[in-house]
Order: sequence, then structure tokens, then C-alpha cells
Amino acid sequence: MKKHFLIILLFLVALNACQKDDINISYDTYFEDDFNDNSDWIFYGGSKISDGHLIVSGDFDQSANANKFLEKENNRTISGIKIKLKGLKVYTSNSGGASFRFLINNVEVAISFYLPEPQFEGDVLIEYFGDTDTLKTSLEGSSIYFKDNKVPTGSYENNYIKFSAGGSDPFGSGSISLDYIKVEVAYSNVDVPNYPPFCEIRTKPSSDYHVGDIIAIAVRANDGPSIQVSSFKFYLDEKLAELPYGLYHSNEYYYYSCFICTKNLSSGQHLIKVVAIDDMGAQSTDEMKFELKEKVEAEYFTDPRDDQKYRIVTIGSQTWMAENLNYKTKEGSKYYNDDNNFDIFGRIYTRDAAINACPDGWHLPSQDEWIKLGMQVGLSEDNIYGIANIDKLKSKHAWVQWFGTTDDYGFTIIPGAYDQSYIGNFERALFWTSTLENTLPIRIEIYSNHSLDWPLLKDSDYPFSSIRCIKD
Repeated sequence: MKKHFLIILLFLVALNACQKDDINISYDTYFEDDFNDNSDWIFYGGSKISDGHLIVSGDFDQSANANKFLEKENNRTISGIKIKLKGLKVYTSNSGGASFRFLINNVEVAISFYLPEPQFEGDVLIEYFGDTDTLKTSLEGSSIYFKDNKVPTGSYENNYIKFSAGGSDPFGSGSISLDYIKVEVAYSNVDVPNYPPFCEIRTKPSSDYHVGDIIAIAVRANDGPSIQVSSFKFYLDEKLAELPYGLYHSNEYYYYSCFICTKNLSSGQHLIKVVAIDDMGAQSTDEMKFELKEKVEAEYFTDPRDDQKYRIVTIGSQTWMAENLNYKTKEGSKYYNDDNNFDIFGRIYTRDAAINACPDGWHLPSQDEWIKLGMQVGLSEDNIYGIANIDKLKSKHAWVQWFGTTDDYGFTIIPGAYDQSYIGNFERALFWTSTLENTLPIRIEIYSNHSLDWPLLKDSDYPFSSIRCIKD
């Protein structure tokens, strides 16, 4: 019985590709490997080089990949690609799969293998001439299905080759092995002008902003295949502002978000301007006007140790700080990136520092106290892992990936920084608890898409988290 399978082939190509008649097709060997040594490959999970074979094997519990990072040539435009994969073997079970990706100057070839039958063995040849109409593929006579997406991929620091395998449920597994790979590339002899990057503020201003709110501004930005958006400038009321920002989603475009703390702004009209700058110096600008209403009346607590004020809320029988703690401990506390961000994120703490960080009369909440808070807003003991009710505790304006947050109780959870070098992708907030499980400290993790996890054990990759103090 002839083996059939599906290959999804994605080409994300430059919109300003030159016509074939203007390009001299002359290929150079860009990369070649017969896997007789392990030089410069980076392995994760069940991947290795053995006896002249690259082997990548993974499942639901442990995905695997092998990466090869290559030098990027931003000043050269791709006009043709040939990829030869020899001795390719793909094995899958249930929901398992394997994939191959090649990225050169932001032109990406991505192949995902989904096999109705348990295995495939053969050679692959892919030829690309800068136009999907001239795409040629062959794989031992079998049909290849591909989808073309002409939206640029965005910005990458390196070119790379990546093989991956794993499973999408507990019963799935996949593996991929290869004897030889050769990549040949043709470059255009036509200089392509550097057009300004695309920049658009996606956030629609709310009519319910108040002085003191933290507002997240979502920005969609991208550039051509050979040039990348390398930096941003933000202007608040025409003055350059140091605003924290980071990547929070990538699909057809790259999305960034920045945060505005409005506690020191006056009520009335304001203007945020975003400038996207690519690595050749070209730039584009977009702006958004918004209005701040008068500050909402609230109750505050002043920390006698440093005279910092925190808004507080009472929910049921509990009284909480409605802002992240910003007290400087002797050791184990810091800001994300720089001191300009304390008004937004407060400080982030190690677990050891968090235990005694709250002021007298307040303490680090236990897991049970967090769960009790959840019960007050509609969480039930039968469903504590993915509830829409948690949106009632989130800031209305700081979660750019999810709409419908209402902050009904004024608790105002914002997506937070949880490491010095990585602010995350603005999709979750992490808070320490005082509870241990099997000697491991527990954190509460709250995601953008409604859900929360109780408990989350300590993740050594992110040793810092925020603190919300609760009154004794």
C-alpha cells in the first residue's frame, strides 16, 4: 500500500521580490552536513548525532529538537533556495509529529509531517525561485500539499536550521532522522531599497481610563525579509518616555506592548506616539490619543519602612494590597531592567526574600488564602484551574492579549516581570505564596486567557516573582 502523508509547507517571502527575469540564478552552497560530527548543533531532549545520522525523538512529556544557528546576511536578498534532505525517516504514533524549519534572512521554509501511517522513508528535494508559482517539490512521487503565506515573518537574530519532534497529547510521539542535508542559495543581483517598517498601534482607546491606571498599548510592527525592526521609541505628550516593552505574540506579524503608568499624569487629553526603527535606520510612526478621567477614590496603606503608599481592597473577609509590593529588601529583590518600571511592576523577589518582605501587620499569603480569594469571585472547588471569573481580578487595561477583563473588585492584577533579563511576553502574572509542597515553594500563576494554576511549583528558570501582601 502506497504511503501517503501530508506536508504543510509555509513560505514567508518578501513582498517586494524581484521578477525572475531580473535575477541571475546562480546557487552557492550555503550549508551542508553529513552528520559525522556534532559540531555546533544544539540538542534538546531526545536528539543527537550518531553513526552519521541526525536523530530527533520526542513525545508529549519531552519534546526534542536539534538546532543549527547560522550567520545572517541582512544586506543580501534571497532569489532562490534548494534544499536536499537525504535518508529522511519520519515515525509517528497517534498525535505525534515531526518538523523541519529553515530560516535565511527572514525567508522561512517550514515543513510539518503528519503521517496517517506510522512511518515514511525517502529523499526530499525542494526548489524555490522567489515566487510560489515556480515552487518545485519532489518526494518519491508522493503528493505534497503546501500553504503559502505571504506575510513577512518578522525579526530574527540568526538564520537557523531546526528539526523537531514530539506529541500533542499523552499518547503521541514522533521522531525524525536524516543522513544528509544540503542547502543551496541564490542571491539577487538587484539592490532592494530599504522601505520604512510597518508600525501600527492596535489598541483602541477606552472611554474608561482614570488617573492611576496602568495602560498597555499593543503595537504591530514588521519589516521586509532582509531587514528587521530593531528598536522602538515612545513619546508621551511629545516627550521621550522610557516605557517597558516586549514581544507578546508572533504569528503573521510581531506584536509588542508597552505600559503607561498614569499615576503622575493629570486628567484630560494625552498622546502616545510609537516610533519603530529598523536596523538600517528607517522608521515609521503611529500615535493614539486618549483621555484620563479623575482618579477613582480608594483606600490606601502607607508602609512605615519607606513611606510608600499602596492601594488596598477588602474582598470578603480579606484585605489585600491592590498593587505589587515595591519594598527593597537587603537581598533578593530588584526591578525588571531599570528603576523606571517600579510604578508598573513593583519589585520582583526571590522566594527567600519574599517570606519576610511584607510590612508589620501584613504577610505573604498562603496558597489557601489565594484560593479563598478565588472563591469570593466565583471560583469553585470543582473548577479551580480555568475559570473566566479570574478576569474579575485583572486590570481592565493592562492585558493586551485578552479582552473582557473587568477588575470588578479593584484587585488589578497586571501581567508582570518575573526575571531580571526577561519580562515575559505579557501573558501571565506570577506571585509567591508562603506554602510549601514537598519542601518546594508554591507560586500562583495567572494567565491572559482567563486561567490560573494552583499550585505552580518553583521554576528554577524564573527564580523571581511578584508579591501581593494580605493583612493579618
